[in-house]
Amino acid sequence: MRIQDLTEDDVPAALHSCKDGLSEHEANQRLIEYGKNVLRQRSRERPYLRLAKELSNLFAVILWAAAALSFLVAASSSDKSMNSIGLAIVLVIFINAIFSCWQTLRAEKALEELEKLLPRTARVLRDKIWSVRPADELVPGDVVRLSEGQIAAADMRLIESQSLRVDTSYLTGESIPALRNSRSDPTGESVNARNLLFAGTKLVAGSATGVVFATGGKTEFAKIADLTGSEKPLLSPLETEINITGKRIALIALAVGLVFFICSIAAGLGLKMALIFAVGIIVANIPEGLMPTMTLSLAVAAQRMAKKKSSSGT
Repeated sequence: MRIQDLTEDDVPAALHSCKDGLSEHEANQRLIEYGKNVLRQRSRERPYLRLAKELSNLFAVILWAAAALSFLVAASSSDKSMNSIGLAIVLVIFINAIFSCWQTLRAEKALEELEKLLPRTARVLRDKIWSVRPADELVPGDVVRLSEGQIAAADMRLIESQSLRVDTSYLTGESIPALRNSRSDPTGESVNARNLLFAGTKLVAGSATGVVFATGGKTEFAKIADLTGSEKPLLSPLETEINITGKRIALIALAVGLVFFICSIAAGLGLKMALIFAVGIIVANIPEGLMPTMTLSLAVAAQRMAKKKSSSGT
């Protein structure tokens, strides 16, 4: 049975606790078992390694090949204009790589901001005595009391509440404070259950007492943090289609360039002219400006929409 389906009286027993809270001994044992109530720390990749990965992905490798062919043709002929094309391609490669690294850095900063939302202390009932303790010492089964203006440090099931309203905007996107109470709520998903209080939730009004059922990486807050700090964030359908289309066009361009190079040699055009012809076709067809162009276009569009919305609101 789900935790939100239980009555207030059944919740402590379901979490192997009681309304008088855990004993110090039991709390210490659970702290060893479940670990501290903190978000998982990720090992940050060094900037130069991150940049190296962006410069060596499939799309970048194809562009490196096109740039190399451009420089090769320029070095083996009197036509030095191919150097400019090669330099332009290299510049685009670095712009794409730097932009991708910047996106990853922005995600890490967002994770740091999320961590700041969680409180450092919590009022906990241990051995029938209320005391203020570090929030990272909370364990499943702890009885915690919150009042107006405070923020939940872990996911908890309410067992008492008085005129409780909470801010769940970070979780549901809803800006209007939501009502919460301790009664059984068997309908709906856990995120919308009226008797659950999740880590990071702020009490706008009222007070509450709850029993912790999830800490650390098991909380809903941690799941959001994992998505925010993920090294491989979920792409939108538009981004996915752009990536697939760009790679397909690039591979087709290479194939077409190779075919025309072979045909040029077979027609007796000469090695240098055949290379120039093939590089021209490859560079002309590889969409090296697709990703930055789409990104800039979407960013400009978003800024314009934001300005229109703000101006209409004023």
